[in-house]
Amino acid sequence: MNRKTVLLTGSTGLVGSMILLKMQDSDELYTVGRDKRADIKNERRYFKIDLRDSFEFNQVVKQILPDVIIHCAAQIPSASHPDSKELGNINEQIDASVFKAVSQTSCKLIYMSSTIVY
Repeated sequence: MNRKTVLLTGSTGLVGSMILLKMQDSDELYTVGRDKRADIKNERRYFKIDLRDSFEFNQVVKQILPDVIIHCAAQIPSASHPDSKELGNINEQIDASVFKAVSQTSCKLIYMSSTIVY
């Protein structure tokens, strides 16, 4: 069986961290998130970046050349981002970076979301 290289966005969030937990022993898994976490087993396969920066994300994608991007990243309401319009703009920028990277490669996209993003 041909193993696929996977890039997981939002690996420090609720959904992404559960996917990471199930896949963390895979040699083909790379992760990105905005926060550093101590429980990520393979630190060299983790990239701490702001996904709103499409140039930075594209650099990671070019380096990894994933077959699949599992996109779980989103900004959710918090003390620093309570405004829904601001959250919508942030999430739009995050999604645009991921969609741009997918359109410039031959990788597949699995888009995960929740009602909090809407």
